[in-house]
Order: sequence, then structure tokens, then C-alpha cells
Amino acid sequence: MARGSNRSHTPDRASGAGPQTEVSFRNLLQSRYSLERDENSFFICNMESHGQLVVKEAEKPLVRFDEIYGKSFLGAKTFFESVLRSNVLRGLYAVTSPSKQVAKSNMLLIGPPGCGKTLFLKAIASDPEFITIYASGSDFLTCWQGEAEKNPKRLFDQAMELWHKMHKHLFLTIDEIDSLFAADARPERSYDFLSSEFRSLLDGMLEYEPITLCGTTNSPNRMPTSILRRFSFIDVVGEMDTEDRANLLKHYLTLGIPVSNKIKDTDYLQFAERLNGTTGDIIRKVADGVWREIIDSFALNYPQQAVDLIEYLNKDDGFKIQNVTQKQRNHVKKSIGACYQVNAALIGKHIDKVMTNASIQRELEAIRKFYQNAREIVKNIQTVG
Repeated sequence: MARGSNRSHTPDRASGAGPQTEVSFRNLLQSRYSLERDENSFFICNMESHGQLVVKEAEKPLVRFDEIYGKSFLGAKTFFESVLRSNVLRGLYAVTSPSKQVAKSNMLLIGPPGCGKTLFLKAIASDPEFITIYASGSDFLTCWQGEAEKNPKRLFDQAMELWHKMHKHLFLTIDEIDSLFAADARPERSYDFLSSEFRSLLDGMLEYEPITLCGTTNSPNRMPTSILRRFSFIDVVGEMDTEDRANLLKHYLTLGIPVSNKIKDTDYLQFAERLNGTTGDIIRKVADGVWREIIDSFALNYPQQAVDLIEYLNKDDGFKIQNVTQKQRNHVKKSIGACYQVNAALIGKHIDKVMTNASIQRELEAIRKFYQNAREIVKNIQTVG
């Protein structure tokens, strides 16, 4: 089981069997298989009357994996791609497997709030090669007696119905999955059945091989060991080094507003040093502050240009953020850039504003303790496993 490690070992290659590095697996997949990219493959969970969980179609998120920054996510990205390969080449994987089937491919991401876990789930949901059902832990719980324990199987059965219809591998993504099992640590409540039900579904007698469960948690200590052992990939994510923080800050700042070309990569590294210990959410707060000051100044002092840009964005069927092209973004940035540009002093001002905030200081200390404890939990899981 690949738990909590981004390192991999490469097997010896047979003579004359070099890798086909010039051919991307996704390109090969798309050339050989007819994938309906216009077909929506994203669903969410709703609670119907009497506490019954149902799966309903929803608008697909728009997040790319290259928008998820940080080396700590490399293992999860690699694991995700391996699921794609094993799904398409299922027969090959099954016939060579010691268990005569494709191994379970459930994944658990552990990280503090705001580190990018949910963004990773959105990137999975955005991938057209898969069906994705999104749920939160609270979607399973109900006050109707006897219904909550039936909801996990309802979810898995509806997932299998979608698989039979669409013939794509299916991801069940459950945010804050620990909330399903927190009652195990509080014996006065009687939700132990959820643990038993999920244990049975994840590796019981019933076959749900086309389904991968991907959960996230910021409270792994609330999850029973018996559940943790059923994830084939567990990793702590969201920790960033100086380079990661610099790249993420640059990404946020340059996405939609003009930044002075006087700011070099070395400047971003210096900014990142001042953001030591932060998560992606805190870095985004810095970028949000810079953006707000620039765009407010532009709208206040150049109202006609602001109105012209709105008309430009609305000229084709009205404004929808998901339909904005890179050409349109560049035009908006160029127009604003003729009036205002982000400079180093402005970035520094908002870094100081965020990093001197008392609540952020408490959050940074909580993040430091979280990663220390999370690594210990994963280490113990590896020892038990």
C-alpha cells in the first residue's frame, strides 16, 4: 500500500523495452476511446424526505490539476493518474494481479483547513475522464431512525447505476469524511453503524471495483483505525516550502490583474520567506487584498473604462466566468494596466497586514501543531498496516 509517501521505486526494464515517453497516456486514451466530453459527469448528494440520500446532477467545477500548487500534492496527483491507467487497462491489471482483480484504490488526504484538499477534489470532479459524486460527511446523517445506516449503500448503489450507464471510472469524493465516524470517539452516540457499513462497502463481499473513494479530513484522529486501513493511499498534504509559496503567490497575483514587470522571481521568493508556515488560503488572502485595492482604485478613478470593460465582457450572450477566454483576460489586464499595476510595495503592505493579524498568528501555530500530529498518525498507520 502506498501510504504517505511521494517517493517511488522503478522496476528493472527488460532489454529493448524502453518507455514510450513521446506518447502521453492521456493522448493515447483519447485516440483509442470515444469519450463524450460534453456529457456532464458531476453529481452531488441531496437528502430527500425521510432521510434518504439521493444523487443528483450538478454543474461541473472548473479546476485544473496544474492550479494545485505544492510538492506535497505530487503523490496524490501520481496516484490519481495511476487510477486512470488501471481503469482503462483494467484487464491487463487484473490478469497480472496476485488477487486476480484491480487493487482497491481509495485515497485519503489529510491537511488543515485552507490547504487545498477540497480544491483537489474539485480538480478530480473537473476531469472529463471520470464520473464524480461529491458529498460531505453531513449528507449521510439524518434524524430519521434506521435511515442513516442505509445511506452509504444507497450512495454506492446509485454510483454503480451511473457507472453502468456511462462506463467511466467513478470517484466518490467525501469532504470532511471524519464527521461520519466522529461518533466512534463518543460512545454516548450510536453511529457506530456508519463505520461498519463503510468497512463492508470498501472491501466486503460486494464488488464495487469501478468506484474509488477519495476522502479529505483535518481530523484524522477522529477516524477509526479500521477505516484508515482501508485506504490504499494516505498522505498529508498542503505543506509548502519557499518555492511552493512563491509560485502560488505569483499565480494568484498574475491571474487577473496587471503586475509590474519589475517584480522578478527573486522578489517572489523574498515574499514567500515572509509567508513562512502559511497555507494556500492565507496566501490567497494576501492576493485578495492586493486585487481588491487595485480593482477598487480602477473602478473609482476610471469609471468609464470600467464600464467599457463590462460591456466588452457582456457582448456575447452575457457574462459567465466559466466562458471567459484567455484573450478576454489579457484584454482586461492590459486595460487596467494602463492605469494601475501591482508593485512590490503593495504586495509587501498586504503581506504585513495578513501576517500581523492576531487570528492569522493563532492559525499559523495551529497549522504547525497539526502537521506535527498528522505525520505521527500516518506513521502509526504505516506501522500497523
